[in-house]
Amino acid sequence: MLRFLPHLGLLLAIIAVVLLALVPIGWRDGWWPYRFSLLSLMSYSAYFGIAAVIVSVLALVISVFDRSAIGRRGIAIAILALAAGGLAAYVPWHYRAVARSVPPIDDITTDTDNPPALVAVIKLREAEDSNPSTYAGAETAALQKRGYPDLAPRSLALVPDKAFPIALATAKKMSWTIVEADPTTRRIEASEQSCWMGFTDDIVVWVAEADSGSRIDVRSARRATGAAISASTPPASAPTSRLFTRRRSQATNGGPRVRIRLAPAGSLSQQYTPGL
Repeated sequence: MLRFLPHLGLLLAIIAVVLLALVPIGWRDGWWPYRFSLLSLMSYSAYFGIAAVIVSVLALVISVFDRSAIGRRGIAIAILALAAGGLAAYVPWHYRAVARSVPPIDDITTDTDNPPALVAVIKLREAEDSNPSTYAGAETAALQKRGYPDLAPRSLALVPDKAFPIALATAKKMSWTIVEADPTTRRIEASEQSCWMGFTDDIVVWVAEADSGSRIDVRSARRATGAAISASTPPASAPTSRLFTRRRSQATNGGPRVRIRLAPAGSLSQQYTPGL
């Protein structure tokens, strides 16, 4: 009977890994809503993963006192099940921990008083019945300032007409899909998909005139309705929030830290620790 214990652990681990794999696959392929993936499949994946860990540890403890009880092959299977089950349990826990460490908002900007407007991507957002394109307002701004108090625009000692090509070059180096780049209004609109769930985030970069030369503001808004309050990638640590104008020396809430500087060649370069 004990010889089947490692196999039971492996079976539980396989179920956990399969459920975890279905989390992004089912949503991306349109099999079910993302809420089912994040709130149901991810939870069950964690439960099966924890069960696999418990059964595998029990099998290994038994092998310490009586190795012949499960045999060498059983020990190897138990170790494999322990690793797979632990991974399947860790991923949902980690995502939930990160989600709880940032504000539940799906629209983030360097200027909460006058956020850059989404224009070129509006039709794309409407086609997906996404979140409103207009900025949510004071409540979202207050949550952002509480979670990201040092999120600020980038100032450059260059006239806007010279700063815009540098901003555009920086945007092209990122994993963004450029939707529109207008040198007349000095606006860049782009989109990006998150790695895990494939949530689309729309980004607008605006280069404006300032006393110091130029001011670069960025806004990033997620399309999926309610995605920010899910147990998945929160918007402030997803690719959405890798705002290349964001100046942070240390993340205070588990999100990414981002710094931007002028490279010797005169182009903007980025350094960030990406989130999930």
